Amino acid sequence: MDFDVPVELIQSGYGGGQVVQVRTAATRLGTVVSEMLISALVEEGNFDVIERTQLEEILKEHDLTQQGLLDPETSVKAGKILGVDLILGGKLTEFGVKQKRKAGLGIATSLLLGVAVDLKKSTARAVVDARVVEAQTGRILVAKQGTGENDESSLAFGGTDLATFIGGVSIESAEWTESRIGRATRDAVHVIVKELVELFPFEATIVAKLPDGTFILDVGKFSGVREDDRFMVVRETVIKDEDSGEIVWTERDELGAIRVIAVQDDRSRCDGAALPGTAVTNPSRIGDAEPGDIAVLVYRVKSDDEESNDNAE
Repeated sequence: MDFDVPVELIQSGYGGGQVVQVRTAATRLGTVVSEMLISALVEEGNFDVIERTQLEEILKEHDLTQQGLLDPETSVKAGKILGVDLILGGKLTEFGVKQKRKAGLGIATSLLLGVAVDLKKSTARAVVDARVVEAQTGRILVAKQGTGENDESSLAFGGTDLATFIGGVSIESAEWTESRIGRATRDAVHVIVKELVELFPFEATIVAKLPDGTFILDVGKFSGVREDDRFMVVRETVIKDEDSGEIVWTERDELGAIRVIAVQDDRSRCDGAALPGTAVTNPSRIGDAEPGDIAVLVYRVKSDDEESNDNAE
Protein backbone atom coordinates (compact mmCIF):
# COMPACT_ATOMS: atom_id res chain seq x y z
CA MET A 1 0.00 0.00 0.00
CA ASP A 2 1.06 3.65 -0.42
CA PHE A 3 3.20 4.88 2.45
CA ASP A 4 2.08 7.75 4.67
CA VAL A 5 4.16 10.93 4.40
CA PRO A 6 3.46 13.64 7.00
CA VAL A 7 3.14 17.03 5.31
CA GLU A 8 5.57 18.68 7.74
CA LEU A 9 8.38 16.39 6.54
CA ILE A 10 8.59 18.11 3.17
CA GLN A 11 6.94 21.48 3.84
CA SER A 12 10.25 23.32 4.29
CA GLY A 13 11.44 21.99 0.95
CA TYR A 14 8.66 23.84 -0.81
CA GLY A 15 9.61 27.25 0.54
CA GLY A 16 6.21 28.07 2.00
CA GLY A 17 4.26 26.86 -1.02
CA GLN A 18 0.51 26.40 -1.04
CA VAL A 19 -0.90 23.76 1.30
CA VAL A 20 -2.52 21.92 -1.61
CA GLN A 21 0.81 21.75 -3.42
CA VAL A 22 2.58 20.35 -0.35
CA ARG A 23 -0.14 17.77 0.31
CA THR A 24 -0.02 16.64 -3.31
CA ALA A 25 3.74 16.25 -3.08
CA ALA A 26 3.43 14.24 0.17
CA THR A 27 0.88 11.90 -1.40
CA ARG A 28 3.01 11.42 -4.49
CA LEU A 29 6.11 10.75 -2.40
CA GLY A 30 4.21 8.05 -0.49
CA THR A 31 3.34 6.42 -3.81
CA VAL A 32 6.97 6.64 -4.96
CA VAL A 33 8.16 4.81 -1.81
CA SER A 34 5.53 2.14 -2.45
CA GLU A 35 6.65 1.76 -6.08
CA MET A 36 10.29 1.47 -5.00
CA LEU A 37 9.30 -1.33 -2.63
CA ILE A 38 7.28 -3.11 -5.32
CA SER A 39 10.22 -3.04 -7.72
CA ALA A 40 12.68 -4.29 -5.09
CA LEU A 41 10.37 -7.06 -3.88
CA VAL A 42 9.61 -8.31 -7.38
CA GLU A 43 13.31 -8.26 -8.23
CA GLU A 44 14.07 -10.50 -5.24
CA GLY A 45 11.49 -13.04 -6.42
CA ASN A 46 10.43 -14.08 -2.91
CA PHE A 47 6.99 -12.53 -3.27
CA ASP A 48 4.12 -12.30 -5.72
CA VAL A 49 3.12 -8.64 -5.46
CA ILE A 50 -0.22 -7.15 -6.41
CA GLU A 51 0.31 -3.98 -8.43
CA ARG A 52 -0.80 -0.76 -6.75
CA THR A 53 -3.29 0.13 -9.50
CA GLN A 54 -4.84 -3.34 -9.37
CA LEU A 55 -5.05 -3.07 -5.59
CA GLU A 56 -6.92 0.23 -5.85
CA GLU A 57 -9.45 -1.19 -8.32
CA ILE A 58 -10.23 -4.20 -6.15
CA LEU A 59 -10.54 -2.13 -2.98
CA LYS A 60 -12.85 0.35 -4.71
CA GLU A 61 -15.14 -2.48 -5.81
CA HIS A 62 -15.55 -3.55 -2.18
CA ASP A 63 -15.75 -0.05 -0.68
CA LEU A 64 -12.38 -0.32 1.09
CA THR A 65 -9.42 2.07 1.20
CA GLN A 66 -5.67 1.59 1.43
CA GLN A 67 -5.60 3.61 4.63
CA GLY A 68 -7.67 0.97 6.40
CA LEU A 69 -5.60 -2.02 5.35
CA LEU A 70 -3.40 -1.97 8.44
CA ASP A 71 -6.44 -2.10 10.72
CA PRO A 72 -6.81 -5.71 12.00
CA GLU A 73 -10.51 -6.03 11.17
CA THR A 74 -10.20 -4.48 7.71
CA SER A 75 -7.01 -6.38 6.85
CA VAL A 76 -8.68 -9.75 7.38
CA LYS A 77 -11.55 -8.79 5.08
CA ALA A 78 -9.18 -7.32 2.50
CA GLY A 79 -6.90 -10.37 2.70
CA LYS A 80 -9.76 -12.67 1.78
CA ILE A 81 -10.91 -10.42 -1.06
CA LEU A 82 -7.40 -9.95 -2.46
CA GLY A 83 -6.29 -13.53 -1.84
CA VAL A 84 -3.02 -12.37 -0.25
CA ASP A 85 -1.00 -13.57 2.72
CA LEU A 86 0.64 -10.30 3.75
CA ILE A 87 -0.07 -6.58 3.62
CA LEU A 88 2.88 -4.16 3.64
CA GLY A 89 2.52 -0.54 4.61
CA GLY A 90 4.06 2.14 6.78
CA LYS A 91 5.32 5.68 7.04
CA LEU A 92 8.18 7.92 5.94
CA THR A 93 9.43 9.35 9.24
CA GLU A 94 12.51 11.30 8.10
CA PHE A 95 13.18 12.95 4.75
CA GLY A 96 15.41 15.82 3.84
CA VAL A 97 18.88 17.32 3.52
CA LYS A 98 20.75 18.80 6.45
CA GLN A 99 23.77 21.03 5.99
CA LYS A 100 26.49 21.86 8.47
CA ARG A 101 29.13 24.49 7.90
CA LYS A 102 32.65 23.12 8.27
CA ALA A 103 34.87 24.77 10.84
CA GLY A 104 38.25 26.25 10.03
CA LEU A 105 37.24 28.22 6.93
CA GLY A 106 37.99 31.92 7.11
CA ILE A 107 38.04 35.04 4.95
CA ALA A 108 40.94 33.66 2.90
CA THR A 109 38.70 31.05 1.36
CA SER A 110 36.16 33.64 0.27
CA LEU A 111 38.82 35.94 -1.17
CA LEU A 112 40.47 33.08 -3.00
CA LEU A 113 37.24 32.12 -4.71
CA GLY A 114 36.27 35.74 -5.30
CA VAL A 115 32.68 35.23 -4.12
CA ALA A 116 30.85 34.72 -0.86
CA VAL A 117 30.98 30.95 -0.55
CA ASP A 118 30.58 28.59 2.39
CA LEU A 119 31.93 25.06 2.20
CA LYS A 120 29.30 22.86 3.78
CA LYS A 121 28.78 19.23 4.63
CA SER A 122 25.30 18.03 3.71
CA THR A 123 23.58 14.75 4.40
CA ALA A 124 20.53 13.49 2.56
CA ARG A 125 18.60 11.21 4.90
CA ALA A 126 15.44 9.13 4.59
CA VAL A 127 13.92 6.81 7.19
CA VAL A 128 11.12 4.38 6.35
CA ASP A 129 9.08 2.58 9.02
CA ALA A 130 7.37 -0.51 7.59
CA ARG A 131 4.86 -2.98 9.00
CA VAL A 132 3.86 -6.35 7.65
CA VAL A 133 0.37 -7.52 8.61
CA GLU A 134 -0.78 -11.13 8.33
CA ALA A 135 -3.91 -10.79 6.22
CA GLN A 136 -5.68 -13.84 7.63
CA THR A 137 -5.41 -12.74 11.29
CA GLY A 138 -4.70 -9.00 11.24
CA ARG A 139 -1.60 -9.54 13.40
CA ILE A 140 1.45 -7.34 12.87
CA LEU A 141 4.16 -9.89 12.05
CA VAL A 142 7.02 -7.52 11.34
CA ALA A 143 7.88 -3.92 12.23
CA LYS A 144 11.14 -2.76 10.67
CA GLN A 145 12.91 0.53 10.07
CA GLY A 146 15.11 1.28 7.08
CA THR A 147 17.52 4.21 7.01
CA GLY A 148 19.35 5.60 3.99
CA GLU A 149 21.95 8.37 4.00
CA ASN A 150 24.03 10.04 1.32
CA ASP A 151 26.83 12.42 2.27
CA GLU A 152 28.49 14.92 -0.01
CA SER A 153 30.56 18.04 0.50
CA SER A 154 29.40 20.86 -1.76
CA LEU A 155 29.87 24.55 -2.38
CA ALA A 156 26.57 26.29 -1.57
CA PHE A 157 26.27 29.74 -3.14
CA GLY A 158 24.07 32.20 -1.26
CA GLY A 159 22.87 29.74 1.39
CA THR A 160 21.02 26.47 1.38
CA ASP A 161 19.80 24.74 -1.77
CA LEU A 162 17.28 22.65 0.17
CA ALA A 163 14.22 24.09 -1.57
CA THR A 164 15.66 23.25 -4.98
CA PHE A 165 16.97 19.88 -3.88
CA ILE A 166 13.64 18.64 -2.57
CA GLY A 167 10.92 20.88 -3.89
CA GLY A 168 12.36 22.01 -7.20
CA VAL A 169 12.92 18.57 -8.71
CA SER A 170 9.95 16.43 -9.74
CA ILE A 171 9.99 13.16 -7.80
CA GLU A 172 8.69 11.38 -10.90
CA SER A 173 11.85 12.30 -12.82
CA ALA A 174 15.08 10.38 -13.33
CA GLU A 175 16.82 13.48 -11.97
CA TRP A 176 15.14 12.99 -8.59
CA THR A 177 15.76 9.23 -8.59
CA GLU A 178 19.48 9.82 -9.10
CA SER A 179 19.66 12.73 -6.66
CA ARG A 180 21.18 12.19 -3.23
CA ILE A 181 17.81 12.31 -1.48
CA GLY A 182 16.42 9.90 -4.09
CA ARG A 183 19.30 7.48 -3.54
CA ALA A 184 18.93 7.80 0.24
CA THR A 185 15.24 6.91 -0.07
CA ARG A 186 16.05 3.90 -2.25
CA ASP A 187 18.70 2.74 0.24
CA ALA A 188 16.16 2.93 3.09
CA VAL A 189 13.74 0.84 1.04
CA HIS A 190 16.40 -1.79 0.31
CA VAL A 191 17.14 -2.14 4.04
CA ILE A 192 13.47 -3.04 4.55
CA VAL A 193 13.48 -5.48 1.63
CA LYS A 194 16.64 -7.22 2.86
CA GLU A 195 15.00 -7.77 6.25
CA LEU A 196 11.84 -9.16 4.63
CA VAL A 197 13.80 -11.53 2.40
CA GLU A 198 15.54 -12.97 5.46
CA LEU A 199 12.25 -13.36 7.33
CA PHE A 200 10.31 -14.76 4.36
CA PRO A 201 12.77 -16.86 2.32
CA PHE A 202 12.20 -17.76 -1.32
CA GLU A 203 10.28 -21.03 -1.51
CA ALA A 204 9.17 -23.32 -4.31
CA THR A 205 7.28 -26.59 -4.52
CA ILE A 206 8.34 -29.82 -6.19
CA VAL A 207 5.67 -30.52 -8.80
CA ALA A 208 7.20 -33.59 -10.46
CA LYS A 209 9.85 -36.26 -9.92
CA LEU A 210 11.33 -37.71 -13.10
CA PRO A 211 12.56 -41.31 -13.64
CA ASP A 212 16.20 -40.13 -13.76
CA GLY A 213 15.90 -38.76 -10.22
CA THR A 214 15.68 -35.08 -11.16
CA PHE A 215 12.94 -32.77 -9.88
CA ILE A 216 10.74 -30.06 -11.41
CA LEU A 217 10.04 -26.92 -9.36
CA ASP A 218 7.11 -24.55 -9.93
CA VAL A 219 9.37 -21.47 -10.36
CA GLY A 220 11.59 -20.29 -13.20
CA LYS A 221 13.02 -17.23 -14.96
CA PHE A 222 10.00 -15.08 -14.12
CA SER A 223 10.84 -15.59 -10.42
CA GLY A 224 14.53 -14.84 -10.90
CA VAL A 225 15.72 -18.46 -10.73
CA ARG A 226 19.09 -19.10 -12.41
CA GLU A 227 21.11 -22.18 -13.26
CA ASP A 228 23.22 -23.42 -10.33
CA ASP A 229 20.91 -21.90 -7.70
CA ARG A 230 20.62 -24.31 -4.75
CA PHE A 231 17.54 -25.25 -2.74
CA MET A 232 17.14 -27.25 0.45
CA VAL A 233 14.25 -29.69 0.16
CA VAL A 234 12.14 -29.99 3.30
CA ARG A 235 9.09 -32.01 4.21
CA GLU A 236 6.59 -30.04 6.23
CA THR A 237 4.40 -31.50 8.96
CA VAL A 238 1.58 -29.28 10.25
CA ILE A 239 -0.05 -29.82 13.64
CA LYS A 240 -3.53 -28.35 14.07
CA ASP A 241 -5.79 -27.76 17.05
CA GLU A 242 -8.41 -30.52 17.04
CA ASP A 243 -11.25 -28.16 17.93
CA SER A 244 -10.51 -24.97 15.99
CA GLY A 245 -8.43 -26.39 13.16
CA GLU A 246 -5.91 -23.58 13.73
CA ILE A 247 -2.26 -24.38 12.99
CA VAL A 248 -0.40 -24.57 16.32
CA TRP A 249 2.95 -25.98 15.19
CA THR A 250 4.90 -26.57 11.98
CA GLU A 251 7.88 -28.89 11.68
CA ARG A 252 10.26 -29.09 8.73
CA ASP A 253 12.50 -32.07 8.10
CA GLU A 254 15.46 -31.49 5.74
CA LEU A 255 15.82 -34.13 3.02
CA GLY A 256 18.82 -32.64 1.19
CA ALA A 257 19.94 -30.03 -1.34
CA ILE A 258 19.18 -29.78 -5.05
CA ARG A 259 20.81 -27.71 -7.82
CA VAL A 260 19.07 -25.97 -10.72
CA ILE A 261 20.35 -27.45 -13.99
CA ALA A 262 17.82 -26.00 -16.45
CA VAL A 263 15.39 -23.06 -16.32
CA GLN A 264 12.22 -22.25 -18.25
CA ASP A 265 9.90 -19.27 -17.79
CA ASP A 266 7.92 -20.75 -14.90
CA ARG A 267 9.65 -24.08 -14.20
CA SER A 268 13.09 -25.32 -13.17
CA ARG A 269 14.73 -28.73 -13.35
CA CYS A 270 17.04 -29.78 -10.52
CA ASP A 271 19.31 -32.63 -9.52
CA GLY A 272 20.85 -33.57 -6.18
CA ALA A 273 24.04 -31.66 -5.29
CA ALA A 274 26.13 -30.50 -2.36
CA LEU A 275 25.79 -26.92 -1.21
CA PRO A 276 28.48 -24.47 -2.43
CA GLY A 277 31.48 -24.26 -0.15
CA THR A 278 30.95 -27.69 1.37
CA ALA A 279 32.31 -31.11 0.56
CA VAL A 280 29.34 -32.79 2.17
CA THR A 281 27.29 -34.84 -0.25
CA ASN A 282 23.52 -34.86 -0.09
CA PRO A 283 21.84 -37.00 2.54
CA SER A 284 20.62 -40.21 0.94
CA ARG A 285 17.09 -39.09 1.84
CA ILE A 286 17.02 -36.67 -1.11
CA GLY A 287 15.83 -39.65 -3.10
CA ASP A 288 12.76 -39.76 -0.86
CA ALA A 289 11.65 -36.27 -1.96
CA GLU A 290 8.25 -36.26 -3.63
CA PRO A 291 5.90 -33.80 -5.36
CA GLY A 292 4.46 -31.50 -2.73
CA ASP A 293 7.70 -31.16 -0.76
CA ILE A 294 9.01 -27.62 -0.30
CA ALA A 295 12.29 -26.31 -1.71
CA VAL A 296 13.83 -23.35 0.17
CA LEU A 297 16.40 -21.21 -1.67
CA VAL A 298 19.71 -21.32 0.21
CA TYR A 299 22.17 -20.13 -2.44
CA ARG A 300 21.50 -17.75 -5.32
CA VAL A 301 23.83 -17.21 -8.26
CA LYS A 302 24.55 -13.51 -8.80
CA SER A 303 23.86 -11.86 -12.15
CA ASP A 304 26.59 -10.00 -14.04
CA ASP A 305 25.08 -6.67 -12.89
CA GLU A 306 25.12 -7.77 -9.24
CA GLU A 307 28.74 -8.89 -9.56
CA SER A 308 29.65 -5.53 -11.09
CA ASN A 309 27.91 -3.66 -8.25
CA ASP A 310 29.71 -5.74 -5.64
CA ASN A 311 33.05 -5.07 -7.31
CA ALA A 312 32.27 -1.34 -7.49
CA GLU A 313 31.43 -1.24 -3.79
